[in-house]
Amino acid sequence: MNSSYDIESSTCRNPMSSSTGENDAELKSLTWNLSEKRFRSCHRRCSEFGDFNIVRTTLQIADAHLRRKNYDEALVKYEVISQTPTNISHEVRARACHGIGVVHMRKHEVGLSRLAFESSIKHLSLSDSGRCSLNIAESYYCLGLVLRTSCREADKDVCLRSFLSALEVRRYVLGCDNLLVAETLTIIGTMHLERNEQVEAYQAFSEAKRIEILNGRMQTPFDPRIGKKSFSCSPRRRSIAARDSNDSWMFAASAA
Repeated sequence: MNSSYDIESSTCRNPMSSSTGENDAELKSLTWNLSEKRFRSCHRRCSEFGDFNIVRTTLQIADAHLRRKNYDEALVKYEVISQTPTNISHEVRARACHGIGVVHMRKHEVGLSRLAFESSIKHLSLSDSGRCSLNIAESYYCLGLVLRTSCREADKDVCLRSFLSALEVRRYVLGCDNLLVAETLTIIGTMHLERNEQVEAYQAFSEAKRIEILNGRMQTPFDPRIGKKSFSCSPRRRSIAARDSNDSWMFAASAA
């Protein structure tokens, strides 16, 4: 089994990423769009962050900076949304908190990223639609990745519970045969193996392998030690499409 899960490679890929020139054009367009919306909001004499269009565009700019690895700029935009005193939805605050968590995770700031992902989960838990959405699954998954770097036994237990929560929601939303379910099962199996829980590890790896075969994602490299091909499980996030991707945060699963 391929069980290497470093934070940068497993959570920071963006299937929609493009050349630097295209990213620059995207940022310029979004920034101009935000300025125009702010002008209109000011003209109507209303709070700019009471205007959902401004909040949405600010989040898009933050996401664009994140894709370009402009972490400081992305963090400023996400924090503006998460800390704004106006009455914005739990889902919007959760998305900003998740973005903050990703930025800190990229910068290897474990404590800050943990707090941000926990805040995202808290906000989504207060929302009827967010409680069983892919968004909360992504925050659980990223929280698990962060906690895997901890040496504390208590954190390892919370880490496993986070992955199990992500698995439960992903199965509910995507079905039992989705590649993201296989990905979650593989890392859960790895954790059980590290805890010397052989039966649980075998069950998780076997189910992940079944899903990989079903989706045509199994690789069979030659293993010289046994003289034949051996299976390895390697989920490919960039080819996975969520059925409920309603401008939601597949950036969490792919770009995040």
